[in-house]
Amino acid sequence: MQIDIQQNYDEVDFKLPCSTEMWQRFIEYKKRLQDSKSYSPSLYWKQREESFNVRYEKGYVYLSGLYKRDLTKEMSIGNIIQKLNTHFEIYYRAFLRKVFFKKSRPPSPLMNTKEDYIKKRKETYNKNYKTIVSSLLGEYYDLEHEDVYAKHMDIINCLEKYINRSKRNNFVEIGSGSGVLAFLVVERLGFKKANLIDLPIMIPVCYFWLSSLAGENAVALPGEKYSDEIIYRLWNAGDIDLENNSNDLALNITSFQEMNHKLVKDYFQIINRCLKPKSYFMCVNRWSKATDFWLYPFKIFKNSKTILFDEDLTSRHSSMNKIIVKKLIQLEDNF
Repeated sequence: MQIDIQQNYDEVDFKLPCSTEMWQRFIEYKKRLQDSKSYSPSLYWKQREESFNVRYEKGYVYLSGLYKRDLTKEMSIGNIIQKLNTHFEIYYRAFLRKVFFKKSRPPSPLMNTKEDYIKKRKETYNKNYKTIVSSLLGEYYDLEHEDVYAKHMDIINCLEKYINRSKRNNFVEIGSGSGVLAFLVVERLGFKKANLIDLPIMIPVCYFWLSSLAGENAVALPGEKYSDEIIYRLWNAGDIDLENNSNDLALNITSFQEMNHKLVKDYFQIINRCLKPKSYFMCVNRWSKATDFWLYPFKIFKNSKTILFDEDLTSRHSSMNKIIVKKLIQLEDNF
């Protein structure tokens, strides 16, 4: 989308249409959120929260500061301790990589340079996906986000190959971001309902984007009454109440890599509980960042089988050492 930003909104990340009813629903959600402090954000997300701002004016919502961080947050005692704990975990995982060298070794590169990987991604996207995405997003298509669209469509292409159409009812995504992937999953694969989980700072982005793409009546904010016409149900992280055995697919796309391993394990348990027998889990994350992919607790899914393990289409783009992998498993049962 070519964003038309007024002169007094030079720092705006997104400008999206917003009705007065949509804005009022968002205000009511913010009030509910003040009464429920059920999650504890990491230092990284505390810094992001301090910079983020949402404004409403003349039929448009303006989201700004999303990609900034308030570094003054690092100065409090609690956050200094959190930062020290993070550094300790990084050193500990470096030690584990030496001990479990074979298991922790990343996939070998198939091409020589990051430019080769970028060229492959662009060629694949332009040939196979660009027309599809531009037709679905319409006026909201953004040339600057084609690498993100490429990642999303590569994931959807994999899911389309392996998931039977009878298994395309409900899905859950942990770390839904803008909601664009969820929208594409619904439109391309025919899933009927989406449960989208993210931190409260990201809920406005997802809410306003999906309302623009799918219509405001198709999206429910956390705490709102759920009805049959709702396709996208948003959940605050830390306040998740998904029914057992209620979803055919779980997705996590480059958000586990921003957490810690304890939180990743907690989400694996949520996934295991809310997925149906014979359902699927697609995990796409950095091989090593804040967490290590090879340490993810996939063993929690007993009697599961790996259907696909490969590098993501957007792997090694900024550096040959920044490796993104995707893994698709199918659960035989939930016990």
